[in-house]
Amino acid sequence: MKTFGGMLLFGWIFLFFYLKFCVAKKDPPLCSLPPRKGALPQSVPLRRSARQRRVRFRVFRPQGVRWTAGEAAPLPLCAGNPAHRLTCRLTLSVFQVAIKQIPIDRVQQWARLPGEFRSVPMEIALLQRLSDGEGHSGIVRMLDWFEVEGRGFMLVMERPPQCQDLFDFITERGALPEHLARRFLRRIVEALQFTHAHAVVHRDIKDENIVVDTRTLEVKIVDFGSGALLKETPYCEFEGTRVYSPPEWIESRSYEAVPLTVWSLGVLLFDMVCGDIPFEQDREIVKATPIFTRRVSKDCRALVRWCLSYQPEERPSLEEMLSHPWMQRGDEEEDEEEHSSLPTPSL
Repeated sequence: MKTFGGMLLFGWIFLFFYLKFCVAKKDPPLCSLPPRKGALPQSVPLRRSARQRRVRFRVFRPQGVRWTAGEAAPLPLCAGNPAHRLTCRLTLSVFQVAIKQIPIDRVQQWARLPGEFRSVPMEIALLQRLSDGEGHSGIVRMLDWFEVEGRGFMLVMERPPQCQDLFDFITERGALPEHLARRFLRRIVEALQFTHAHAVVHRDIKDENIVVDTRTLEVKIVDFGSGALLKETPYCEFEGTRVYSPPEWIESRSYEAVPLTVWSLGVLLFDMVCGDIPFEQDREIVKATPIFTRRVSKDCRALVRWCLSYQPEERPSLEEMLSHPWMQRGDEEEDEEEHSSLPTPSL
């Protein structure tokens, strides 16, 4: 009997150490893996010295979820806020997705989903609104989300196979031709109409938050980390990018949703057709007088200046932007104008 008891005790001890050291191996800490060769960004020319390249992280594999590392190409989810951006590939369905991590201690706003008792970051609630049903092809779609103890919330987002954010797109190619800028802007405005119709305001429209599919030249709005529920009363907090903020925020720390959005679109349009943003300093924003550094058509300049009106009530609505003469032009007409606006080569 004593021999049997000793063997049983030995068996339990063996099983304990086997499970501890051979089976229950913990995953490595998030983003603690050494970067693979060539994964870190190389030095590239910046269009603004104040802007810094965003650090790229290797993909982790959360416990219980099968992800493997995808390409090292960046996806501008969470540009400008502290959440990490990760790119990965879903092994079971053979399509690329992006995972965005939101640490709990970095969440600024919380919300509750319908039928849920626990609170989630506001970004999840906003993306849930925009992803229900068919969504909109001009807005990044949230496929799923989950919470990992000790790591925060993970958002699983769609990702085009070959994509590049608009900031890098312009940096590599320079100022865009007007017909391409028009195509991008029209798509962005239509997507913003969809967000406003679903009571969501983005509040951080900029080139880094626009993804371009380099195969089809379709664009999507990403990163709703600074977003909020749409309301008619003024907002008194701003988590977006300061160089895209309107004069009323600089001067009075208050703004309304639509005038803010239109101002940011004016900065974005200037950025696309001139190759850089119009304002860097607060005094330049308050002055609200963009200086065009490239030859741009008269109608395009008029639309930019209209969007960048000093008084919020003087700026157009999203519908008025779409009906502007420059936005209504066809491909043949725009090609002729761009050709005629090119500088004459010296003889």
